[in-house]
Parts: sequence; structure tokens; C-alpha cells
Amino acid sequence: MQDQLYNRDFNLWVEEMAIALRNRDIKAMDWHNLLEEIEDMGKSEKRSLESYLERLVEHILKLKYWDTEKERNYKHWQVEVVNFRNRIFRVPV
Repeated sequence: MQDQLYNRDFNLWVEEMAIALRNRDIKAMDWHNLLEEIEDMGKSEKRSLESYLERLVEHILKLKYWDTEKERNYKHWQVEVVNFRNRIFRVPV
């Protein structure tokens, strides 16, 4: 039953799982899909962190080595370095 709800209406499934957790209703839990979602959350955060790190390194390298565009883009690249560092610090690990 819960598996069908998970596939049909994900938001409603999340709400029902939250209610079941609050009520400690073990029988109402969709353990299989709940575990899958928790595992996916960790993977998503890891992908975000990897992406932010790549972008940070890219902009640091631009600041250091890309002379042809430096005059026009230097301030933008500096701002991006700060932004990506901030995003990295906000990713829960």
C-alpha cells in the first residue's frame, strides 16, 4: 500500500511517513522506500559537494592563470570563489 503511494504521490508519502514517525507507528512505515530516500540524500549531498569543489578550483585557476579574460572577469571570479567556499561550508557532511 505505502509503496503504491510512494510511486503515485511522493509528497503525500513524505507527509504520511512523518506522521508515522511522530506517532512511532512502526506498522505504518514504508521501510524499504524510507531507507532508499535516506541513502539518496547522502549521495545527493556528496554530489553537491563535489560540484562546488570543482567550481571552486575552476575559478581559483582562472584567477591565477587566465590572463586573456582576467581584466574583464577578475572581480566576478573573486566573488564566485567566495560563493563556492560558502556553499561548501553549508553542505552537511
